[in-house]
Amino acid sequence: MRFTLLPYLSAKDKILFTHSLNHPFTQSLIHPLKKYCQNCYHPLPYKAKFCAHCGQKASDGKVPVSDVLQQLWFRVLRLESRSWKVLWRLFIPGQVSLDYFRGKRKRYPPPVQFFFVIMFFFLLLLNSMIGDSPNVGFSETDKGFQVRSNDTVTRPIDLYQVGQQYAQMKRLKSEFDSFPPEYRTPQVRAALDSLFQRADDEASAKLGRIFSAGSDSMLNRPPDSITFSLGVRVLRVPLMDIFEHDAEHLIQKYQFTHWADKAMLRQGIKSVKEPKTLLKAYIGSLGWTILALVALMAGVLTLLYIRSKRYYVEHFIFLLHEHTAIILLLTIAILLARFTNLDKYVWSVTIGWFLLSPLLAMKRYYRENWLWTLLKSFVFSVVYVIGFVLLFIVGVAVVFLIF
Repeated sequence: MRFTLLPYLSAKDKILFTHSLNHPFTQSLIHPLKKYCQNCYHPLPYKAKFCAHCGQKASDGKVPVSDVLQQLWFRVLRLESRSWKVLWRLFIPGQVSLDYFRGKRKRYPPPVQFFFVIMFFFLLLLNSMIGDSPNVGFSETDKGFQVRSNDTVTRPIDLYQVGQQYAQMKRLKSEFDSFPPEYRTPQVRAALDSLFQRADDEASAKLGRIFSAGSDSMLNRPPDSITFSLGVRVLRVPLMDIFEHDAEHLIQKYQFTHWADKAMLRQGIKSVKEPKTLLKAYIGSLGWTILALVALMAGVLTLLYIRSKRYYVEHFIFLLHEHTAIILLLTIAILLARFTNLDKYVWSVTIGWFLLSPLLAMKRYYRENWLWTLLKSFVFSVVYVIGFVLLFIVGVAVVFLIF
């Protein structure tokens, strides 16, 4: 057919027709048994692992989990060997930023990647500390219902399951009067009271141990109600209702109409069911909270050092390097405190470095006299604390609403 059509085609059409026949995609259709690159359809030599034309790895289109993890490591989390060798320079206040803006950038990884790699290992460490550990407890305070990690709960207790058992015992105990008359005898009453009392005391003790964990209270009795709070809005719900009904039923029962109350109740009950999931979600949001704080405080430094005529990016990268150093030091301190008996010395050195490093870094990086450096460092610290608290509250609220 090819040779039959050619005499009737113009010279231009003959060239286009011949070119289309020789295209790798057309050849892959004509010769399906040959191997072709799935990206550019270039012919692949026998046992070729990569395409010589576009460089894509030869595959059948199926991507195993190992390949995804490998790409994540090499493209996002992997640092070159020389980068690990200069990590110690992060602990010299302002040194990495000075080198970076003097043009010595090859020895360091990109600042944002550097930050997220160190943050990844820090969050991985925090999550492993929670992991399957039973040290996740609840507390009822004047400010509301809180979930936290502590060292006082010695064995795992499923709060929601124990709460349902506790509610069931209370309900069965109150329904004795609905039994048939022949079963409402003093002997049956005494037997049931003894059974219910034992089961109720066991469930009540478990709940009380969770709710009083970390407090000075010696009463192993659960509270009558749970308080959920989100900013200025506070919601108090009877404890029995939390374990006996779902969120939608309680919304109708108590006629909650405001969207914040509905969301708070739904997510609050979910946090009771899955406290570890909530705590891990809080930890997972920490990286983005700190990055937002760095972006905010870079603007503050721009105003404080407006006469230095530095770009905003210079302040941003300076703070990014300093926070990377802080997170790295925290990671090392947690590991040392966890696996050695030097926790007091470790945390003393860590806290001392936290107090001195920002001041020394600002002095070395911006090169102003000590008086102006101390004054600007004080202003920066005050704004930093306020910004951290505000962003942390926003981050916690967002995580609470969407986790």
